[in-house]
Parts: sequence; structure tokens; C-alpha cells
Amino acid sequence: MPLKFASSLTLVALLSAGAPAMAQPLANGALAEEVMFDGALVFRGDGAISDRVDQDGKASFHFWRPVLYPAKPWPIAGRMDCDISAQDTQFSPELFDLQARYDAVRESRRDKGLKDDDALADLSETVRRIDVAGHVQRPLRRYVVSYIALRDETRLYDIRMDCTFMQGDGAGKPNNAALVHYYTSFSLGVAQFNSAGENKS
Repeated sequence: MPLKFASSLTLVALLSAGAPAMAQPLANGALAEEVMFDGALVFRGDGAISDRVDQDGKASFHFWRPVLYPAKPWPIAGRMDCDISAQDTQFSPELFDLQARYDAVRESRRDKGLKDDDALADLSETVRRIDVAGHVQRPLRRYVVSYIALRDETRLYDIRMDCTFMQGDGAGKPNNAALVHYYTSFSLGVAQFNSAGENKS
């Protein structure tokens, strides 16, 4: 499956096209925040965070929120669960080459029954991201795996989000990648990036 490449602005447009109809902010409008690596990297999500673990230069936690999928005669309830891990490490071209890293695990993912349906890449000199949307059969489970690398001079923040989506019958094949981008963002230093890697500061 060839990767699709897009600029940050194009990527945002493609992903957000499916988001407004599905996106439902929490009632209180509060954003959950997780600060990592002495404030160098910050995750923000419209949902709840739990199970934080810090060990050997790595941080991991769980993020979740309810979602609604448009359907007739009424919306269908669902849930988004993401396991997020981040590592602060010395920059290396090998770690920054997300395409090569994804290519190296494609076959093993397929052997595990993971059917990667779509992959969209946004690769720049400072922010790189690959989103892989797919599904598992028996029982049906949809997922979005995001590989993200943020470069800050000689440092590299290596991030992975594994999001799964529970959805009721009738939701069809929604644009779950749009939900990941709509509900999550990262901040690196004073520059804030959405999940597509677009600088929002």
C-alpha cells in the first residue's frame, strides 16, 4: 500500500472534512493536559487521561472520550481509546525516517491480522507524521495508528498513538483519523502542533 503524501495544510483539509459532523466536545469544554520531559512536550486532548507511567526517558498514558457517529434516524454512540507513548532522545536520521520505520513493520502487522486500509504521510524538516487507518476482523475493530516525530535541534520526540474505536451497528466506515486530529494536539516548547503536524502558534 503506497503512502499518500500531503502538505500540512492539505492534510488538515483532508482530515477535517470528516470531523465536524462527528466531533462532539465534552460538556464542560475542558481540555486534559499531560506534560512530559520537564515541559518540553505537552499533549492536550478533549477527553480524559489516565494510567501515566514514566520510565527510562519514556512517558506513556491512556486517553479516551465518547464520540457520536452521524446516522439516520439518530446518531450512533461510540468511544475512542488511545494508548500514547513518547520518548525524548538524541536526534538520529534513522528515527526521523518514519516511512522506513513503517515499511519495516508492515508485513508483521499484516501477519497479526491488522489490515491497514489507508496511510497518509506528512513529512517536513521538523515535524513528520504517518497516520495508518485500518481494521481487524472477528470481531470488527477499527483503529488509527499515528507515528509522529518532532525535531527540536539536537533532540527528537518520538511519539506513537494507537487509537481504537468502539462503534455501534450502522456507523459504517467513518473517518476516524479525522477524530484523532480533531481531539488531540501536541506542544513543543512555545510552538503548538496539531496532530497533522501543522504549527498552530
